[in-house]
Amino acid sequence: MPYHFADRIGLRYEGAYWVSGMTVRETPDDVSFGMVDATSFALADKLNETLVELGPDPVLVFDPTGDNYSFQGLRRASSPSTKENRLTAQLENLSKITLDLRRAGIAPLSEPAVVVIDNDGISSVTLKGLADSAAISVNGSSVGSPEGGEIVVEVNAGTTEINLTP
Repeated sequence: MPYHFADRIGLRYEGAYWVSGMTVRETPDDVSFGMVDATSFALADKLNETLVELGPDPVLVFDPTGDNYSFQGLRRASSPSTKENRLTAQLENLSKITLDLRRAGIAPLSEPAVVVIDNDGISSVTLKGLADSAAISVNGSSVGSPEGGEIVVEVNAGTTEINLTP
């Protein structure tokens, strides 16, 4: 996510899919950026595992003309991973980020779930899409319940484990 946006042409880079609200923490120059690498194992059946290269052999014959041609491409195979109520995210240079747990397949909670965040600094992480009755703990300490389906968790540098209980 670049530090600067091209607002005049409508380009704003602040999220995708179930990640939004990304805000860069440090902006020492105009090429600063923040990044998230997140995986929802609740959607494990959508993960790609293997990559098979196709071609350029064999040379094929195009029937209508008899011309030879070769085909080259990639085929991705689905992962046999088991679904889990777990989400992992690695944050780099972000002061704020929102994770929509409903869109990530984690919420609504029917069983306990965990969000594991590896971070390079201090960030405010908003967990969205939760029932207000859910109990949230960070590294084993209770931080309360969501209000209006959201809760903001302050995450320090290092690994933070956020446990969600229905």
